[in-house]
Amino acid sequence: MENLIKQKIVIDNIIKSFDEIFSYLKNKILLENNISKALELGFEQIDELAQDGTLEHTLLRKYIIFSEDNFKSIVGQYLENQSFKKIVLDAFKLYKTI
Repeated sequence: MENLIKQKIVIDNIIKSFDEIFSYLKNKILLENNISKALELGFEQIDELAQDGTLEHTLLRKYIIFSEDNFKSIVGQYLENQSFKKIVLDAFKLYKTI
């Protein structure tokens, strides 16, 4: 049970980071022309944390960042704003092609 709670915390932290980007955009703290860079940095952070052997649940992070389907099914389903969700998923697809 404790393991599931820790996994949920990992997923919640990822979702929170994207929700914060959306909040910054909505409140005009982040300009629209900077959103792609902010999202790219978010994806890179997940990737970096997935490689950090000192953290728990690196395999979960690796799984999330591995493919568009994994990211969409685990993170995408929790992004509430549909237009922002599409932006994030499109940006992830682009990120995976780089």
